[in-house]
Amino acid sequence: MQGLFQNVVGTFFGVFFSLFSMLFGVPWGGVEPDVPQSLEFPTMILHTASSQGEGKTVELSGYVGRDVEDPAFLKELLESNSIRSFSAAVGERAEVEMEQDAGVYSFGWNDRPAYVKLWKLASGGELEEAECSGLSASNRFGVLQMSLILPEEPGDYLLVVHQKYNIGSALHLFRLSVGEAGTPAGTSYEPPVTYDFDEAKGYGYVVVTGDGVENIRSLVLFILDWKAGRDSSVYLIREGEMRNPAATLILCRDGRLTAYFDDSQAGGKIVREDFEEFRVVQNSNGAEYFLVDSAGRDWLLAMTGGPGNFPDEYWGTIVASTPREDGVTYLIYGSRTGQDGGNRYLNVFVDSRTRAVRAGEETQASALQLGDEIAVMHDPDYQPQTPNTVRAALVWAVPGGAGA
Repeated sequence: MQGLFQNVVGTFFGVFFSLFSMLFGVPWGGVEPDVPQSLEFPTMILHTASSQGEGKTVELSGYVGRDVEDPAFLKELLESNSIRSFSAAVGERAEVEMEQDAGVYSFGWNDRPAYVKLWKLASGGELEEAECSGLSASNRFGVLQMSLILPEEPGDYLLVVHQKYNIGSALHLFRLSVGEAGTPAGTSYEPPVTYDFDEAKGYGYVVVTGDGVENIRSLVLFILDWKAGRDSSVYLIREGEMRNPAATLILCRDGRLTAYFDDSQAGGKIVREDFEEFRVVQNSNGAEYFLVDSAGRDWLLAMTGGPGNFPDEYWGTIVASTPREDGVTYLIYGSRTGQDGGNRYLNVFVDSRTRAVRAGEETQASALQLGDEIAVMHDPDYQPQTPNTVRAALVWAVPGGAGA
């Protein structure tokens, strides 16, 4: 009987310490768990009503003995890691979203919080403790759930979350630029006037559907504004889930690109992303427009079916050019988009006000070459001095012939 009792007690404590080890990271028997080396630490994303940002994850195995609450250590991490700042409004509620492999889980249970601390960044890079209110943190099924209220004082902040996982310990670092109350730092999302495809065309929005792309010139002009360092914006109304209209607002502010992907009309949500550049891949069969993020990933915005895909515009091939005192006249062989009756010759006049893009790069309109295929956005107010002539407000050129 005594042996049976010892077996029951031994089994009970064995199960208890196995569960204790799994939940709190204390290996039973002092042996490290056999963790696959291919697993990566989770990505932590902080969402607010006006913006979102991805935290920089710093794995701590290379910093044994360092104090994660030491401001000197945190300043060192800031200096050695590139951490992009994102904007938010004072007093906003921020919530954490975790992206992690199926084999990676957080240690902790229910209301056991992660270590969270907020620091204010001084102009010299020094860190001062700041108040972090309304903190709620817990681990549910191995996934950290957390929310907090951002400070009421504008400024630059560093949010630090220290979390232990089954594959080790890591710091998640966020840099935040907190703006004045009621005024988010940076521009927040404003919905379009309409999500309807036909109405959106009339507003000049770029409309992207399975039938093609309308008002692509609006996107081209936005790209040129961005390259010139001008603040600008453009809407794309595209097909979302079940062909429901969805919107993308792209903003350029102080040379920085921000996009809001709004799938709320299709039951989704609004997602904000920051981007490094535009990329245009162009050939005689059409063009593809991409946003490129900091990881070098392409986000496809639109695909055109050819260089002539400009509604109510002209397209054709340059066959001759005539210099003029106030510009250049190009003779093209082509037609007006949507016009029946075949190609014909047309004079296209360009001057110093004409904006030109050749092979995806802005150039002088006078630098176009014989053999180039061009799409022309004309100036309807121009009064030609010679018949069969239009003035180009914008020329989009695909190199060809002598200029290829």
